Amino acid sequence: MSNLQKSAFTLVIQPEEKIENSVYIIVDHLAKTYTELQWLITEIDATGLLGNNLTSILNNQENITISASDFLQLLQEEGQIIDLEATLFQDSQEIITIFIRDGYSVDILGVTELLPVNLFHDYIEVDANLFDTQETETSQSKINVVYQKIA
Repeated sequence: MSNLQKSAFTLVIQPEEKIENSVYIIVDHLAKTYTELQWLITEIDATGLLGNNLTSILNNQENITISASDFLQLLQEEGQIIDLEATLFQDSQEIITIFIRDGYSVDILGVTELLPVNLFHDYIEVDANLFDTQETETSQSKINVVYQKIA
């Protein structure tokens, strides 16, 4: 599966836009496409009821898996997501990883598919190889372990 096409986008978020709304559109699309799959959260710093709960859980463990409906609830609740790394995977292969940094930067890394660009209001295509780091390899190992537990 090494010839899978990777793509990476940085969303351009306007000052009046709420970052969670832009991410919601993407997660909602993926939830309709991949109805049974879970999201692996390996990093989160968020406010709000669910956001605080997930942040607390990840302070004590390496990762957590949540359903798409829980992810959508997180994006809709009153609060803010400051940092997030969430990966949708299938058969231990990453499909999409969403990175939120510092509450205003959103990067989308598509490992096995390209998201329809009409989901993005405004974006900048970036080199997907920028995401090929040791940390990404570590995340893939975590995904493999979690997938084996779920399967």
